[in-house]
Amino acid sequence: MTLPKNMLLPARTISQLGASQNLLAEAQAFGKKGLIIYAPSYERSGSLKKLQANTPDGLNVQYLSYVGNVEPTVAILDDMRKKAENLNVDWVAGIGGGSVLDLTKVVAALICAPENTLAYHNAEATFSSGIPLIAVPTTAGTGAEATPAAVFINDDTQIKKPIIHPGQMANLVILDGELLKGAPASLLAHTGMDAFTQAIEAYTSNCTTSLTDSIAENAMRCITNALPSLFKNYDANLAQQVMEGSYLAGVALANAKLGLVHGIAHPLGSRTRIPHGLLCAIFLPLVLEVNKSCIEEKYKKLSKLVGKDIIDYINDMNTSFNISLQIAAETVTDMDQIVIETQNGATKFNPRPVNDQEIKDVIMKIIA
Repeated sequence: MTLPKNMLLPARTISQLGASQNLLAEAQAFGKKGLIIYAPSYERSGSLKKLQANTPDGLNVQYLSYVGNVEPTVAILDDMRKKAENLNVDWVAGIGGGSVLDLTKVVAALICAPENTLAYHNAEATFSSGIPLIAVPTTAGTGAEATPAAVFINDDTQIKKPIIHPGQMANLVILDGELLKGAPASLLAHTGMDAFTQAIEAYTSNCTTSLTDSIAENAMRCITNALPSLFKNYDANLAQQVMEGSYLAGVALANAKLGLVHGIAHPLGSRTRIPHGLLCAIFLPLVLEVNKSCIEEKYKKLSKLVGKDIIDYINDMNTSFNISLQIAAETVTDMDQIVIETQNGATKFNPRPVNDQEIKDVIMKIIA
């Protein structure tokens, strides 16, 4: 099959260094009243002040800072919905990493929704306001700007899962590598390996098509060509390339799904609060070993793309990025529930079915 059965793409994408400073000028096409949800780092860098200084005449913009430096929870989303619902805006924009963009996507979709937030997280209800969404990533890894899914943690159960709706796909994406300037090297590594994992999982999933394969391959090329050097020293052109790789990985996963790595990373991450990209980097070679026998041709193609055995390449990348992880056994007290959540998540799209014991075996490889 060439095309996905149900293909979703952002309506428009601008990829250019410095383009984020034209956000407000571009937003005018959607109306005169807008809301921007932004990451505190965007304000600390001075970028928010520069953006506000260029506000076009007649444009009324409200600003809300993301309320915490944590992965978004249902409670955080509910609080942001309440702040946004009475603003009567024509469009909503998010400027930040994956957490900020996920939050913004659902705030825009549910800004006038009738049900409580938990009903949408539990998939008991669906809704889309139709309000235009603008996504401006400030990290290169989650691909959140290119997907209709937004991941949240239930504050009571600690279950981490997505709210997915076509109405959460961005109307405009702005990719600007200048926004990566000053990012900590560890953040570049973790988010970059998240994007690399997404590209590989989309490439090997049971929903893959020739189109998504091509997109995923290009995502991997962008990341492998630019990320190692960007990790050492900031370069605007390399940053732009990694931004595009992350975006392409997001497009690929939106249309070809993911697999066991993300199946494990979501429940384990919700309990340990270990950075998502770090978990992906650690589990990617372990899961590739599990899947290797049923993806022989693609395994060869992956190895050819990076110039050596793909598992060896990932392990070398992790070493060069100072990525390693051991989790204390006492922090994982509900393995059976973690396995259930793993099976109920992205694992259903893994290229081969895995049983509960196989999942436990993979997780135990990083338990001290």
